[in-house]
Amino acid sequence: MEVVIVANKAEVIIEKEKKDLQFETPYSVYIEGDIYDGEYEVTPKTNPQTLETATKVMLQDVLINKIPYYETSNEYGDTIYIGSEV
Repeated sequence: MEVVIVANKAEVIIEKEKKDLQFETPYSVYIEGDIYDGEYEVTPKTNPQTLETATKVMLQDVLINKIPYYETSNEYGDTIYIGSEV
């Protein structure tokens, strides 16, 4: 079960079925765990990357930028770089 509470409303997901609930008074939610202090924005590289997020509390979504793509022209044709810096 997943519960998300904001002010006096809650969204409960039970077995992939979403249910909205209303409460008379606002509630607080206590989340236990270490806060993730790594990057929240990443750009894919040619080497594997790992964001150490397991068992961490995330404060926002992670933004994954598009894969870098560069083209250069020379006397032999075009050279394309995908996933790496020029």
